[in-house]
Amino acid sequence: MNIDVEVSEVHINVGRLLNKVNGNTLGREAAREWWRLYADWTPFREGDLYNDVRFRPWEIHHVVPYAKYQYYGDGFHFFRGYHPRAASRWDKRAEPTQKPKLVQTLQRFVDRGGLHLGE
Repeated sequence: MNIDVEVSEVHINVGRLLNKVNGNTLGREAAREWWRLYADWTPFREGDLYNDVRFRPWEIHHVVPYAKYQYYGDGFHFFRGYHPRAASRWDKRAEPTQKPKLVQTLQRFVDRGGLHLGE
């Protein structure tokens, strides 16, 4: 049995679809999930460094003025009462164990239609 399909006209807003995949939708989801996953490595005493953040697609910006010093604070002795693995360069230190979790979470997001590509 042969099936022939003729398509005379297709209108796809490729830019809009690419923006969903490469930009805002997936990027914001990735940033928020990564922030959540690296929590145990973020220095935390009162919570300002970890909680005062701004998200953009694929970016997490810790807003407090001392964030840069904490991030590059190699050799600092971090309080580990709340976040037991607290350290400088927290995202890099979390990567070996947390990156696979990020990939799985983003795959589930896509699989369940989180990008709304059909809209």
